[in-house]
Parts: sequence; C-alpha cells; structure tokens
Amino acid sequence: MPDISTKEAAQKFIGLDIEKLIEEKKEFQKNVIPKWLEEAKERESKMEIKTVSMN
Repeated sequence: MPDISTKEAAQKFIGLDIEKLIEEKKEFQKNVIPKWLEEAKERESKMEIKTVSMN
C-alpha cells in the first residue's frame, strides 16, 4: 500500500509535480489573463448598452 497519509505524499505517489503546476499557473496569470481581459474590454466597448427603468 502506498503512503498517501499526507497531501504531499499522495501527490508524489501519483507523480504530480506541484511546483511545476504552480509555475505554470503564475505564467498563465501573467500572460493569458491580461490578454483575455484586454480582449473582453475591446469586445464590450463595441456592445450597445441598454438601460432598464425600474419605474
């Protein structure tokens, strides 16, 4: 029976490289998300804004 008594031991057993995933997440947040936000801002600037009256 493998040692899965801790989160770290279980990750090691299944071959999960958590440090690599953390670095990939940082790169994603640094490079991809700003691009998505810029594209969304551009797309939304072209949308017609409709107002709703509550009266």
